[in-house]
Amino acid sequence: MGFRINQSQQISINDRLNNLTEREKRFLEKSWAKVFGDTIFPMINETKFSVLYCADNGRPNTPVNVVVGSLFLHQFTKNQMGSLNYAERREELAIESTTEAENK
Repeated sequence: MGFRINQSQQISINDRLNNLTEREKRFLEKSWAKVFGDTIFPMINETKFSVLYCADNGRPNTPVNVVVGSLFLHQFTKNQMGSLNYAERREELAIESTTEAENK
């Protein structure tokens, strides 16, 4: 895989976070996910991982900040998952993830 820095943090118009009720949106905005997404996620330095990728071979990498953020959140939320549905949405908000269709 060739290394490429994740320049796109835009959420798709079809993203499921856009279909939440006002109550669910308030819940997410007040959760730890908002702080993670605004503070910690942008601090993940992708260029430190560039040495792990070949510059001229294969398709572009999966965004490193998304992978590292997901691994961190997996460990962090392991014992804190009350509702799996809300936990998944908090993780998506925290890593500024978009829908699967957009990533293809």
